[in-house]
Amino acid sequence: MWSETSEQYVIRSEFMFCKLNEGKNYQDVLAQQLSYEKFLVEKGLQYSRANLLPIWDNDAEFDYIQWGNWPDGEEQYREWGSYLNEYPEWAADNDAPSAAGTCVNYVSMINHAVFHIRTPVEDRDDRSFTDWRYCKLKSTGSIAELKKVFAEIEQAARDFGSEQYGIHLFRPYRGFQDAELDWDFIMMHHWYNAAERSKGVSQWPEWRDYLEEKGLIEKRNEHISSCSGADTYQMDWVFSTVE
Repeated sequence: MWSETSEQYVIRSEFMFCKLNEGKNYQDVLAQQLSYEKFLVEKGLQYSRANLLPIWDNDAEFDYIQWGNWPDGEEQYREWGSYLNEYPEWAADNDAPSAAGTCVNYVSMINHAVFHIRTPVEDRDDRSFTDWRYCKLKSTGSIAELKKVFAEIEQAARDFGSEQYGIHLFRPYRGFQDAELDWDFIMMHHWYNAAERSKGVSQWPEWRDYLEEKGLIEKRNEHISSCSGADTYQMDWVFSTVE
């Protein structure tokens, strides 16, 4: 029987890859997004927004990435429909800020939250570290079975006294133009504050040995063929209207 300590859930996510417009800065991005939050509240729409800004990503082509989330597919299409049909008039009537950036490559993904050891809200940093890796499944690999392994790894982390962090797996859904992607999912690790990230570095050798002793690295590798090196981004949580 696999552990059910992780509050595993599945939501919808979107990513928009953006460059700042001439004369604009990140504060203009936030002003535009917080104006959009008011629209969402007025329309009763459920959506959250975070921004990703590159820290260690040597080939980053964009100034920032907008990351949005809906609790399910129904809310995804409700919000998009309102954005397309109602927001232009609302923005004009409410003097919404002009676009701070130009965004391309809008993509939507299925977001599997598979591992969470949470830090109390009052101890979380406003801006946190996230690592993103592109991963391939083995021919016999399974996301469903991999999620079970991550639940076991979370239980092991709790027993070990590991740092507080989360893991998400993103599967492509819409907006991907390549007929054959060279990856099957993106694995994201996020830490709630810098102290926990630092703790993870200091614990890493012992933590890896602990996982190996329990056979969990081998179980995980039964499903994952390979993953890229990590691109590290600052995550700046902006708002949520999700109930």
